[in-house]
Amino acid sequence: RSSDLYPEDAQLGEEHGLSDGVSGLTWVIDPIDGTAPYLMGMPGWCVSIGLMDADGPLLGAIYAPVLDEMYLGLRGQGATLNGRPIGVTERFTLETGLLGLGGNDKVPAARMGQLVSDLAGQGIAWTRYGSGALMLAFVAAGRLTGYVEARMSIWDCLAAYAIIGAAGGRTGPLPPAGAMLDSFPVLGAIPAAFDRLHELTRFDAPDWRL
Repeated sequence: RSSDLYPEDAQLGEEHGLSDGVSGLTWVIDPIDGTAPYLMGMPGWCVSIGLMDADGPLLGAIYAPVLDEMYLGLRGQGATLNGRPIGVTERFTLETGLLGLGGNDKVPAARMGQLVSDLAGQGIAWTRYGSGALMLAFVAAGRLTGYVEARMSIWDCLAAYAIIGAAGGRTGPLPPAGAMLDSFPVLGAIPAAFDRLHELTRFDAPDWRL
């Protein structure tokens, strides 16, 4: 366990909340992201382990057991998939590629439907594979042009944010230190699409709140 190996580090996870540390480093862990696909015997789930420091996402490791894919990324050191270097796509745009889209019961259903309509109106094709963390990793690997979700927990995205950053992509801001247990808007994308996706989603607008 990371708490045994690194006792001075803080740890944050879905099952155990936040434990304090003194090193300035925080491990952010989700043993299974994509619980529904896991229970249904589908491949779209993963194990997500991230490390953050005062500057944000530092290191990410995401393993998809059914796919046997290991994504790794370290700030300033690049990202890999099963040991081979990866990077965000430079070939596809929002219109020619594929966008990952997440949704849950933390936002109004009608607003989610409006987003789907808006994307269709812009000629943007989208997909949902089950795990938000894994779809964010797909952005880093060049398989998706971006991933958006109106409300997500930090343990679902921290590792992937580190991998996307290391792979040359852009990610949205994390919640402030005092709100790490709250859900927040998530956006990871190729640099050329990031600002446009931010304008299309407007996740901070009042109509996204229940």
